[in-house]
Amino acid sequence: MKKLTSVLLSALLTCLVFSAVLYTSCSKSSGISCGMTICKNGGICKDGKCVCPTGYEGTLCEKYDACKVITCQHNGTCVDGTCKCPEGFSGQYCEIDACASMDCINGGCRNGKCNCNPGYEGKFCEVWIKEKFLGTWKGTSDCNDPGEVITILIKGNTGTSLPLAVMIDYKSSTDSFQAMAQVDGNKLVPLSPSGNDLFYMTIDGNNATYNFKTNVNGGQKSNCAGQVAK
Repeated sequence: MKKLTSVLLSALLTCLVFSAVLYTSCSKSSGISCGMTICKNGGICKDGKCVCPTGYEGTLCEKYDACKVITCQHNGTCVDGTCKCPEGFSGQYCEIDACASMDCINGGCRNGKCNCNPGYEGKFCEVWIKEKFLGTWKGTSDCNDPGEVITILIKGNTGTSLPLAVMIDYKSSTDSFQAMAQVDGNKLVPLSPSGNDLFYMTIDGNNATYNFKTNVNGGQKSNCAGQVAK
């Protein structure tokens, strides 16, 4: 009887030791039951709860959120593991600034585009707006005779706020016109809309339409229009 009791006590002690080792192993290992808890994806059970690795969440670390391990730069936003970049930025993490490769000659860069100073245009603000108006334009007019030849000479300087001088010869050397005009986008408009000599011009590349009014023939108002080209 004593021998049987000794055997039973020895077996019970062995079971208790094995259970303690098994419990300790469960509480420290991932993917193994810790009480009633089984942590997934490398999670570690601590005090009956799963401690999840970066990128995983949920009671059992069963949910993966890629945005937890992604940092989007320049105010980018992570959506489903992908950075959505604001205008002017690109790259996997919005790390590429388009303005870094932009050389805005007469202006500054914002959101990957040049914002030109007044008087300039073009992708890199390299074009002096007035320049496209300067030079000699030739064409026809309806001032006197249909289809009469007209020559428009436009001069200016580099001052962005200074007006352009417009000189027009038509019909004969005795009929001429002079006025001052200012740039408005792709147009020339009178420097003084209330003046006697008014000149308007809209250009499209090397072609243009024009209209001007002036006092000729003893004060009579003349209104002429037509098309010219460089």
